[in-house]
Amino acid sequence: MTVESPTAPPPPAPAAMSDADWLATECGTVRESIQDPSSFDRDALLWRRACKDIALFRLQTAKHIPASRPKSRPGPLTRVMLNVTYVEHPAAWDVCPACNGQNLDRPDCDGCHGDGYLLAQREPARKK
Repeated sequence: MTVESPTAPPPPAPAAMSDADWLATECGTVRESIQDPSSFDRDALLWRRACKDIALFRLQTAKHIPASRPKSRPGPLTRVMLNVTYVEHPAAWDVCPACNGQNLDRPDCDGCHGDGYLLAQREPARKK
């Protein structure tokens, strides 16, 4: 157990971290489980740069997306918008269960298409 000095500066806030530090600190558990995390890194950094825009988009489309979604299967545009709008922080993404993150050994994986991970999404509960 390490004890920090009371005069030591606090660790940097995530927004102030370099990309490398942010990936290691904020996404380490999932990232470390992927054989080649280069695709994960690109997507996670894209999420980092776009998360405020995604949140704004979510607010602006909050009434439109549910209205365009039938009780059965949504159409292609609705699915794309749902995927983008409700994507979670990269730390919540999952190691692909089909290849167990072994994307170099399994570039043809049906689960992740060779990326080694799957996005996590949280859609709000639908009104009945």
